[in-house]
Amino acid sequence: MTDLEKANNEIICRQILDDFRGKLKWKWDDRMGTLLAEFNTDKEDDVRNILDRHLPFTWDSSNIKTAPRAVQSLSERLGGLWANQYLFISDLPDEALVFSAWWPWDNGNTISLRIAPFSKNFEHPEKEDFKKQLMAFAEV
Repeated sequence: MTDLEKANNEIICRQILDDFRGKLKWKWDDRMGTLLAEFNTDKEDDVRNILDRHLPFTWDSSNIKTAPRAVQSLSERLGGLWANQYLFISDLPDEALVFSAWWPWDNGNTISLRIAPFSKNFEHPEKEDFKKQLMAFAEV
């Protein structure tokens, strides 16, 4: 990931997490390498408005096959998109992006939200640096 891509991703992550401050409680998800928040569906509209403001491209099971290759790779890495699951993307990238994965629970009351940068060229030290930054931004 280039220095410019890193800087842009850092800015986007910081802005998103600033807007969620006091609204969601974050933790680190080692399995997916993302920040994770779980919230009740009564917050759905507020959360969606924040995501739409910062991550303007949305993909779901009906349109993921038309997404750029990087977005399709991300979807595959996350296990694919099922009905009512969404990927919110910061930009239509060549290589690097910030994403949020929206996954409703079967109970109909809870939604999991994951946020992280993604790049095919993301080296391990970069991932560790971003993990530390994201956790600091989210006050984890």
